[in-house]
Amino acid sequence: MTGSGWSARVTFTGEGGVASYLYTQDKQSRFGEKVKAKDFRFERGRFHAVSLHVGLNSAPELSDGFAEIYIDGTRVVEHRGVRFRSNTDDKSLISKMLFSTFHGGHEPEFAPRDDRGNFSDVTAVFDNFAVHVGKHVRKAAGRP
Repeated sequence: MTGSGWSARVTFTGEGGVASYLYTQDKQSRFGEKVKAKDFRFERGRFHAVSLHVGLNSAPELSDGFAEIYIDGTRVVEHRGVRFRSNTDDKSLISKMLFSTFHGGHEPEFAPRDDRGNFSDVTAVFDNFAVHVGKHVRKAAGRP
């Protein structure tokens, strides 16, 4: 990972839950850090408002960034003391939002199954995407 590289993701768990998945400068393994929401399960047939809030660390050496996942306005996952980037060039800023869904992994064990263990089709509906500049935004050097 480069000093500008990082990511913060919302992932869905096999049990109908939600988790964060962060790649940061201080990750402890080859893969990102995953934190599952405790005591939360999506309700089948109901729309939920899911939001990811990310604040980058203010200086390369500081671990003052954060990531949070909210479901229907309630915070269900929280990361504090995060060092997303080890430099503060323009490439390290939040510049895009990517959305994709898949059943992760490269082995059959990741495929969706029904209650009897048979492979099954699943459907998820997504809408009303938005990206907002939040109150925690710090102005980059040389920007208005």
